[in-house]
Amino acid sequence: MGSQSGDQTNWGKNGRKSHLFLIDTFEHDLLKHLAVEDQVHDLYAEDQFSLKQIALRMDVSRDYVRKALFRKGIPVIRGRRETDLTGQIPYGWKRREGKLVPYRIEQLVIERMKRARVQGMSLHEIARRLNSSGTPTKAGGRWHAKSISQILSRNSDL
Repeated sequence: MGSQSGDQTNWGKNGRKSHLFLIDTFEHDLLKHLAVEDQVHDLYAEDQFSLKQIALRMDVSRDYVRKALFRKGIPVIRGRRETDLTGQIPYGWKRREGKLVPYRIEQLVIERMKRARVQGMSLHEIARRLNSSGTPTKAGGRWHAKSISQILSRNSDL
């Protein structure tokens, strides 16, 4: 078995096609998949994100998140965890060891909001700029003037 004049197939010993390209592609996809699973684990175990929040932020299904956590050996808790704070964790904060602590990255975004407001920028313009810069909300959605107003009123020292 050889190759014909126009055939670019790479034939190995015993006349079989080489599968190196397929293996390389598979390994590349597997490495990307493992990196995503590590990120799912960090968001769930360390940052205490819900399955829904992780799915929205990573643009995957909740079922995918659940299976990724299962493969990592992390039990998915239905309902509330014993140490859960009631309600959503406010923007600018995260839970660590059952307590709310400032979340530095989000605190920097709040400072940007405050500076923009002091400079006279409208809430709608702040939301537009945060969305266009790709700054994530707590749940991974879009920014709105109302949510910025609530964040600023909670963190007001204006």
